[in-house]
Amino acid sequence: TTSRATPASTTSRATPASTTSRATPDRRGLRNLGNTCYVNASLQLFLSLPAFVADLLSLQPRPDPSSPRSLYHALASLARSHRAEEAGDCNLAPEEVKEAMDRVVVGFAGSRQQDAHEFTASLLDALHEELAGDCEAARVTPQAASLTPKLLDPAPPASAIVPQVVLSPSPPLPATLPTSRHFHSEVLVELRCTTCAYSRSHRELYRHFSLDVAPGEKDSVWAGLGRFFAPEEREVNCEKCNGTRALQTLRLASTPGALLLHLKRFVAREERGRIGWGKQKGRVEVPRTLGLGAYLDMDAIGQEADVNAKKAQYQLRSVVHHLGTHASCGHYVTDVAVDVDGKRTWTRFNDAMATVRSEEDVFGEKAQESAYMLLYEPIV
Repeated sequence: TTSRATPASTTSRATPASTTSRATPDRRGLRNLGNTCYVNASLQLFLSLPAFVADLLSLQPRPDPSSPRSLYHALASLARSHRAEEAGDCNLAPEEVKEAMDRVVVGFAGSRQQDAHEFTASLLDALHEELAGDCEAARVTPQAASLTPKLLDPAPPASAIVPQVVLSPSPPLPATLPTSRHFHSEVLVELRCTTCAYSRSHRELYRHFSLDVAPGEKDSVWAGLGRFFAPEEREVNCEKCNGTRALQTLRLASTPGALLLHLKRFVAREERGRIGWGKQKGRVEVPRTLGLGAYLDMDAIGQEADVNAKKAQYQLRSVVHHLGTHASCGHYVTDVAVDVDGKRTWTRFNDAMATVRSEEDVFGEKAQESAYMLLYEPIV
């Protein structure tokens, strides 16, 4: 069943942690505001990435006193409280982030259970658009692209799945925003006519990658990436010979600062004459480290190919799990890697509760059945 809790007071920002939560400055839970486990799991995913949080807090966007608190300010306030040592043993209430998202994406308004992947993708989209529209200083690096929605293929209903290809280049920003630096990658899409071999290509910007989960008892992230980048025959009209089929290939022209993967466990199924969303409950092996070198487009990368191939190495930082049997019900939790004195341990954030996890807990067969979103950080 879905986790339910009494909505928090609007004036309350933190409450004492329970004795079972073992909250510390590195292990701080988030209160459930009423069916908001999907919000908490998503936020713990972002908060687990120290470089992204640091870049986010370095920005100084102009506040507008006439408008409600922005998504950026709500998220930055939560991030500061989350890592503040003086906060002591307390859990945080993310209602400001929830309220900001309710204003930006009305589909999230209210207390209905929602999809954590859809919330994560929507938060990234909304945060990027907000920062791109009004951000003064302290940006991270030169050269960036302002991004506008674009779909490569028709998408399922928005309430079910967020499209994974959502961006295309438009006029440049003076500097890279944290959303761009950490979550954007560029994919070279080539279409080659199967009749006359005429080819054309364009580039797409991705914020995350959604990987199909193969039906059956066992799959792996490696296999999912292989299927994602595998050549695919498409129905496309050729402007040279009027052919109707082309071979599509995808290659990485640039790699993300942090690799966000979504495992597509929820699939459309007919049940009792109605279309519903079932869940692929098979095990998906999640590697501790992951490399994207096999999918790089060396021609696009050019002389920096070796450097970029080395940069395309990642280690797992956090995992969002969906605990339940169907898309319409269940509970979301997040496992996060915590590094202390050169030693890596794992903590599970289950709303306000934070508990220590073993390596077997994180990478064992039971965890492989519920892994839903994976966040990898670069190995430096």
